[in-house]
Amino acid sequence: MAQYVCVEKRDEEELRHYGLNFPIYTHFTSPIRRYADLLVHRLLTITLKEKENTRSKIDGLDYSELTEAISEKSFKARKASKDCQTLFHCLLLKEHGPRVYNCLIFDVEPTNLMIYIEELNIHLHVRPRDDRRVDQTTFFDDAL
Repeated sequence: MAQYVCVEKRDEEELRHYGLNFPIYTHFTSPIRRYADLLVHRLLTITLKEKENTRSKIDGLDYSELTEAISEKSFKARKASKDCQTLFHCLLLKEHGPRVYNCLIFDVEPTNLMIYIEELNIHLHVRPRDDRRVDQTTFFDDAL
């Protein structure tokens, strides 16, 4: 999972972008949408303005607490989004009762399934053996 960090407190290997195979990587989008991007924009602005004097201008800045807070808030936002989706589906079940939905199973592993329910627009990671909603699991060799 991506995480925001301050570069001077990290080993170079920690700055590597695995998917792009870049030794050092940063990104930003519209600063209107993301506070983390504002921090990057500020550093880029200082760099472009100060050129050779950049290091003396940014040495006094400590963004480490801000990057930790941003990462934590980002994690909490994803969790809140997932919790809202769960609440919505619970309210849907409460209002309409249990239903059977067609789903697409798009990944099967020995202990879990990844499914998509188009009618509800939801992706689920299901571990049948750990899920109390599943009474039993039976595997059929000839099923297709």
